[in-house]
Amino acid sequence: MLRCYSIGGIDCIFHIVCSSDSCFKTDSYFFIDFFKNVNDTYGHNSGDDVLKGISKILRKYSKSGVIVGRWGGEEFILIAPSNIDTLKFVKELDAIRKYIESGEFVSQGQRIGITISIGVEKYRDGWGPKEIVDAADKNLYRAKESGRNKIVY
Repeated sequence: MLRCYSIGGIDCIFHIVCSSDSCFKTDSYFFIDFFKNVNDTYGHNSGDDVLKGISKILRKYSKSGVIVGRWGGEEFILIAPSNIDTLKFVKELDAIRKYIESGEFVSQGQRIGITISIGVEKYRDGWGPKEIVDAADKNLYRAKESGRNKIVY
């Protein structure tokens, strides 16, 4: 079972956090590269195993106050609170990216190589949840369009 917030839960958290005095500072939006190929090649059960494996990896980062959620099919969102430096957060995201890239997910006896693309955006005065998610999403698309398996900030 995935132990991440769903899109509805993340949306609720955005509004709670943004209405408080200490708003989130940085948002990252990431996408499992070529995830459709995983489902098409290995089956949907293997795709689910990959999602669960990535969720386990991300769960350890939520202990530092980072909010982790599943945003869509193969998309996740990580929200860093204001007490985490943006550059430190980007370095942690790159460590996650490298860890996922170097690891192999095993499902039903099959080894599955996975990479992720990440878009990161820093909170700006006057922005709400929609603005920061849209900006991180644009950076995610820039990462995908420029070769995938990278972070664009």
